[in-house]
Amino acid sequence: MLMGAGDRMGKRMKEISIRQIKDYFKGISEDYEIYGNLDDRITGFSPFGTYKPGTVTWIKNMEKYREFSSTGKMADPVFIIIDKEVEKASNYANRLVCSNPKYAFALLLKEFFECKNDFGIGKGSIVSKDACLEDGISIGCNCLIEDGVTIGRGTKIYHNVVIREGTVIGRDCVVKSNTVI
Repeated sequence: MLMGAGDRMGKRMKEISIRQIKDYFKGISEDYEIYGNLDDRITGFSPFGTYKPGTVTWIKNMEKYREFSSTGKMADPVFIIIDKEVEKASNYANRLVCSNPKYAFALLLKEFFECKNDFGIGKGSIVSKDACLEDGISIGCNCLIEDGVTIGRGTKIYHNVVIREGTVIGRDCVVKSNTVI
């Protein structure tokens, strides 16, 4: 399930920077070139034809670019994914240029806007029966959660973590591997 622009069911959209997008694509392939202000922020995604301000969008190819150009409804997106042919004809400041914009857009959505439900308790973890675990938490492998621990909703605890007696961890926190609290 993906979350688009704006609020969905009372949840605030995840905000990402163009720098985060650049770092992600840098690890994938040399085919992706990113230009613009790396500190600009994106708050969702939308189709180019019904662009919503502050979101990332994409244009499939030059034919689609010409189609949108002829309507006079050209969006000025904060970040757009285009191919090299569209780049030559346009002047978008913040852009990702690649050979397959549709695929790059799908990768970006999967990485940054997909709701991931990886809840549960990993193999080898021990959780005290006197610990209070709220809904939607994830505990990695080989963790120890002692008596009187409270872990808030949506918290993710990575592998090999020890949380000592009486500790309280809030909502939507992240505890990295090999941490002792």
